[in-house]
Amino acid sequence: MSHTNTTDHLLIFRVDTREKEKGARALERCLILAEAHVARGGQVAFALGEAQGAASEVIAARGFRRIPITASVGSKEDSEQLLRAVSDGGAKAVVVEGRKFASDYLKALASKVYTAVIEQGGERVLPVQLIINSSFSADEHFYTCRADSRLLLGPKFKLVRQDLRAWPKPEQPSGDVVEEVNSERVFVTSSDDHTSARILDAMPSPSKTTIITLLGSRSCSDLDQSARAACARGYIVEQISRSTLTDCLPFCDLAIVTNESFSGQIGYLGIPTLCLSKDRDSSREVHRMAEEGANMHTPPLSETNHQELTQAIRDFLVDEPQRKRFGKRIESMIDGNGANRILGCIEQAVMPRLHVLKAA
Repeated sequence: MSHTNTTDHLLIFRVDTREKEKGARALERCLILAEAHVARGGQVAFALGEAQGAASEVIAARGFRRIPITASVGSKEDSEQLLRAVSDGGAKAVVVEGRKFASDYLKALASKVYTAVIEQGGERVLPVQLIINSSFSADEHFYTCRADSRLLLGPKFKLVRQDLRAWPKPEQPSGDVVEEVNSERVFVTSSDDHTSARILDAMPSPSKTTIITLLGSRSCSDLDQSARAACARGYIVEQISRSTLTDCLPFCDLAIVTNESFSGQIGYLGIPTLCLSKDRDSSREVHRMAEEGANMHTPPLSETNHQELTQAIRDFLVDEPQRKRFGKRIESMIDGNGANRILGCIEQAVMPRLHVLKAA
């Protein structure tokens, strides 16, 4: 039998990282997919603009090659420069993430090279060969696409960091039996520091020793004030950075987050989660998660007052049997193999079929 290596092809990523929070999450998703591609024997390059210095440093630190894009993000010149890089490097496919890359841009790419789009929103025209949306609320009706487009939708395509997958999953008690514990660790984060401040302000006085692991800006005065107030009520608050997230997250007992925050990492670890939507437009994924039994659904924060938010958080903290059910349910949805599923689809589409020679 003869084997052909189908995974040494070059994959180019074009990601818009200019928006601080959304850009960081977009880059993180692309890095997870890139590292999985390298682990499978592939090659990776990132096409970045001159204004993306911080992203360039991260990419260089991971050992990936940078392709400079000098044109405005999402412009015709941008797509032309990217296509030249595709031709020069012999890339078999490109992966694009960012709302700035509109329909005309994507159409120009897809006419020359296999194009995949990582999409977290929806309801737009995506004339590409592959659409990836790992949101719980992902739906094929969100998109207008090509007749030959393939859609990879739902939490089975969540991207989980390789370093997090190396940690052993924390053991969860079986059934509804809850051991009495004197301390717990709560992970709190949001796509917006002021929303994180609201969550901290709504935390009721703790009934046990509680450490709040807070992922947020160190320069937000509202968040800093709320953290000090939480400490005064008896909490221990530790503020971490994204670089130390995987060192802390496996040891968290529960999480309180907004719907855009780390749902793949948290779900993979099976951490019971109270997932909050910031406004009505962002509530769809939270509601779908609640329907699946993976979290507690609350109204949008824009329609929730302080007392209602405090009550929702108190109910979540007190009802430990329900929390355990949340954790087991969300863990069953996210197995950490999303990157390999995505890459398998790309390789199947762009690589020649394997010919197996059988002995006579």
